[in-house]
Amino acid sequence: MNKKKTTYYTVNGIIILIAITISVNLFRDKYPQIIFNLSSEIAFLFILFDVIRGRVKLPTMNGAVLFFISLIIVACVRGGWYFYESYSLNYQLVMNTAINNLQNYQLQAKRLLMGTVTAIYVYKNREKISAVTICISALVIMLGIITTTFFSIHQYLASGEQRTKLNVDAASSSSYIVLFMYCSVISMLRYVRTNLAIIIYSLSSVSSIITLYLCNTRVSFIAFLLVFLSSLFYMWHIFNPRKHVKWILYIIILSVCIPVFSGRWKEGINDIKE
Repeated sequence: MNKKKTTYYTVNGIIILIAITISVNLFRDKYPQIIFNLSSEIAFLFILFDVIRGRVKLPTMNGAVLFFISLIIVACVRGGWYFYESYSLNYQLVMNTAINNLQNYQLQAKRLLMGTVTAIYVYKNREKISAVTICISALVIMLGIITTTFFSIHQYLASGEQRTKLNVDAASSSSYIVLFMYCSVISMLRYVRTNLAIIIYSLSSVSSIITLYLCNTRVSFIAFLLVFLSSLFYMWHIFNPRKHVKWILYIIILSVCIPVFSGRWKEGINDIKE
């Protein structure tokens, strides 16, 4: 197998692994981290091979390169803060909360560096990403959103909590991850066939709004409404109904969603007043 085919299969395989990681993150503990580590290690090895063989050229300075540099700087700052404090900290005199926060800095720095390495490799070989891979990834994330919704409903009914948080530490974190998954699906739809795109878009939208309702986070729901209504302008070229139907659909969505979440918004206003 020549280098071009190896790179093709590698970068497309990494994209699918990342999609799986995103999809199962909220209802599985160990598997997302294992898959994420695997994809990052594969990307690092291939970048290292290219560096050793002298196949890496200095990139042109653009927005993507500056973004990667900023991620590396943030990771180095967090890692440096961890190493500095770990050598100067007296673990017997501090609370467990401070130690946990310090360990979080280490974990965040590690994951941010690994994610940046993966993103650099994917960006470097972005022209080799196939439409089939993007379609598969969109389907995987859609299934992840639907499965997350079922787990969220189960947790809501079993625990009796007003806000479901799934496998993360807070309900707001769950809602942010769901919103990220939804945005990821929308960004892939232009590479998906028309009929399949409509199915993915519809199921992802319905499942996302159910999960966000159970998470009951004000900011995430407002962001979801903005993303959803904005995405309809793009998806309308696929649906292609009469023009006035679009505004009727907007009114129906807003008239249903706003009263459902009005309780949480009133609580937020009262909190600000107090």
